[in-house]
Amino acid sequence: MDRPVNQHKEEKEIMINVSDQLLKESKENQDYYVTANVTLADGTNLPLKKEDFYLDGNGIVDSADSSSFPVGVAIEKTATISLVNDEGQFSGYSFNRAVFAIYMNLELSDGKVETFKRGSFIVCKKPAVDEEINLTLLDYMSKTDKSYETNLTFPCTAGEVLRDCCQACGISLGDAAFTNDDFRVMQKPTSTTSVSYTHLTLPT
Repeated sequence: MDRPVNQHKEEKEIMINVSDQLLKESKENQDYYVTANVTLADGTNLPLKKEDFYLDGNGIVDSADSSSFPVGVAIEKTATISLVNDEGQFSGYSFNRAVFAIYMNLELSDGKVETFKRGSFIVCKKPAVDEEINLTLLDYMSKTDKSYETNLTFPCTAGEVLRDCCQACGISLGDAAFTNDDFRVMQKPTSTTSVSYTHLTLPT
């Protein structure tokens, strides 16, 4: 039976379905390894296996302090990845703006490997190419960091505003229904400073 596990340290309030066996064995066995499916900016698909990653230098953290999770703040997660390039196997690829679907894998006592998706991340700057390629990636919240522009007609509902924001930023909306999604927004959001899509997609 699969059960949701709350990733408190790295992805707060993000539920990931894992088996009872993994939940039990992961208390003693933390030997996870990373794999990924990569889509380069030119559309090339690149599957990455366990041996394509260095054991060290891989991780996912968020911008919130580990001891607190501020309500009403959009948390942008950062991933760091180190690729093995000792034979120049990745030198011909451009990883700038590539999208990484990152997976965690754990070999269980019965020999089976259980895999779950950790998230999708975008390479935020062009890496130096050497025997080790170090990548810094941001999750999709980074797409909202731009000035808000819309062709919506106001008044409209909060749900319509959110759907418009997600479409403009190229983000898939996980659940179109939310509390107070029928709240009427009487006029286009404005501010004495610039309004970004991030401001409009904050949890409340």
